[in-house]
Amino acid sequence: MNSGHSFDRIPPLTSSDATHAFDAPAVTSDLNTLLAPLTPEMINTSAWLLYASGLACAPNEFHRRQHFFESALDHFIGEDNRCGAHLAWSQSVEVILARRHSFASLSTLLDCYETIRSLEGDVSDQIELLTLTARLGAVLYHRPQALDAAVLISQASNVLGSIDSVAMQLLLGQRVVMFLLWRGEPAAAEMILDGLRSSLARQPLSHTQLDQLQLLRTELCRHATSPAVCKQVLNVCSEPASLLGEQQRTLLAIHCAMTDESSPLQAQSLLQRGPTGFAPGYLDQNQYYAAAAWVHLACGELPAAEKHVEAAIERARQAQAPFLEASHQLLKATILCAANRYRTTRSTLAAARTLGRACHSQLLEFNALMIEAELQFQQGQDGSGLTTLRKALDLGRRQGFGTFIGYRKANATRLFERALRANIEPAYIQSLIQRFELTPNDTEQPIESWPWPIKIHALGEFSIEVDGKALSPTRKPQHRPIELLKVIIALGGNNIHQDVIIDILWPDAEGDIGAQTFATTLHRLRKLLKHARAIELSDSHVSLSRLICWSDVRQFEIILSQADAEKGSQTLLPIACVNHVERALQMYKGNFLGQDRQAAWALPIQERLRSKFLRHVTGLGRYWEHNRNWEQAIEVYQTGLETDQLIEQFYQRLIICYHQLGLRTEALSTYQQCSEVLSTILGLSPSAETNRLHDQLLSQAVS
Repeated sequence: MNSGHSFDRIPPLTSSDATHAFDAPAVTSDLNTLLAPLTPEMINTSAWLLYASGLACAPNEFHRRQHFFESALDHFIGEDNRCGAHLAWSQSVEVILARRHSFASLSTLLDCYETIRSLEGDVSDQIELLTLTARLGAVLYHRPQALDAAVLISQASNVLGSIDSVAMQLLLGQRVVMFLLWRGEPAAAEMILDGLRSSLARQPLSHTQLDQLQLLRTELCRHATSPAVCKQVLNVCSEPASLLGEQQRTLLAIHCAMTDESSPLQAQSLLQRGPTGFAPGYLDQNQYYAAAAWVHLACGELPAAEKHVEAAIERARQAQAPFLEASHQLLKATILCAANRYRTTRSTLAAARTLGRACHSQLLEFNALMIEAELQFQQGQDGSGLTTLRKALDLGRRQGFGTFIGYRKANATRLFERALRANIEPAYIQSLIQRFELTPNDTEQPIESWPWPIKIHALGEFSIEVDGKALSPTRKPQHRPIELLKVIIALGGNNIHQDVIIDILWPDAEGDIGAQTFATTLHRLRKLLKHARAIELSDSHVSLSRLICWSDVRQFEIILSQADAEKGSQTLLPIACVNHVERALQMYKGNFLGQDRQAAWALPIQERLRSKFLRHVTGLGRYWEHNRNWEQAIEVYQTGLETDQLIEQFYQRLIICYHQLGLRTEALSTYQQCSEVLSTILGLSPSAETNRLHDQLLSQAVS
């Protein structure tokens, strides 16, 4: 060595506070000063000088840095220097990860880690932390199937809050959160991120570090929160103070546009620069091609989508990143399924699941099950599709998943509708529908359990739910808007000319006064319902929005119409109709609008609905009677009387059913109840038919 310089400062500079190798430019400056007079021959003879030379390189000098660190590692191992070997190994790994190109050489480094651990000597806590961070990064991107992955995550989570270096805390925190998300543990990832943000809130952060935190929050939002939160993060990251890279901002904007699906074309425009707008590493190019494949899929451009996803898979393979390859294989399966190429879809799906299970990823398994269910439905295998969908949604609920590979609004809505109709994980499905702000595909067969923004109950006591909460308008000025809503429902809720409504509610209004009063009342109603689009007005015709509003009246009539269509001309109700009728009868809580039955405009629909109720209670009761299930028939008729105790025919059928069961006392009691109700409320005596049954009952000859 040159005797005019002191090189004993190099080990303290490089190892006394190893974590600050990430955020202490002064150290790099000192190293450059110390190394400047040395020849390559001198540097190549010393492990510490090689290590110091790696630290002194510019961040983007990947090849030089890797050469110095790996050469230093060989020297340290040969010298049995455990401290130096840990440092050189960690920095070798970090260079490969930072380059975001091929992770192939991580295999050699991971394999030799056990050799490094077996060396003699003590290692400081800071160097252990540097090593732990590097190991977690290497396993995350290159070897997620490693048996010690869960142990590494646990160790990293435990030390995260005690790290002094902001840069190290961010780096380790980012890797823990991403690993947990990729493995399918969003709740644990959220807890780690909350702790990280709380810890860093006490630290002065640069704009770049703030952006890194925001991006991490976005990743969590993609997996477990709403697209709306992603938009908020994007807005923050698009502010002038933000130093977020254009590539990261583009990917974030694409995700926001695609999950909101306001315009896939908008997302498409973000990719106009092509792959040249992204860094040249395999990992960054892989991100571009995967995003482009997703956008083309949403736009229905399936050949372009397949071309881009193949490129993404190839880049993931070149990078030797198994998790990314598996997720892109799933995206490819989605594209192939959309193209009706079912055999290739199955083989692609199988390959993806093999990779995903090797990575111990519940997230990949969930997405594979969702794609398999979609495939089965498309092939007409509804039974298998529902079984697979049930498995997927059970897993999704338990893990708290809220992201879908190749998400498309229409497809997700279709699967969610199937799940709700089959009563599969309704609470979880409702949360996903609200998260993605979905509207139903099928408005002709509305699903009651869909999380409708507005639910209106008019069978029996009138009530309104807005966004899941009961609306209780107690102030007198709200009477007219509510009355307007009732009239709209009474008139069918669809395409009603406003003049018809004006004639009902304001018959004495002349000229423009009626139209002005209607417009004012409609405005107040929309404001009361908190959804401006709930009541549609087009060309003077009024409708309840079928995407926003659900009403029990419409649902009741749709279900019974479907049952009538299936029954056709048959005398008895067919078994396929029984469930439909039972569902409808459960909805009928009383006459239309209950206490408002005296309103003239309500009478036609009251009578129509009551007639349908009577007819189908009788039909369902007769079905059970025909099958000699007297107990079930009794339950149906009692349900009918609980809703309307004045329907004498139900008492008649109850008397017959009780007699068939040998319950003479109950039969006589039913006649007595009928007689008292009719006398007290209507001032009438039982009909001749009811009296005939009573007389026959007394003579034990009821039929």
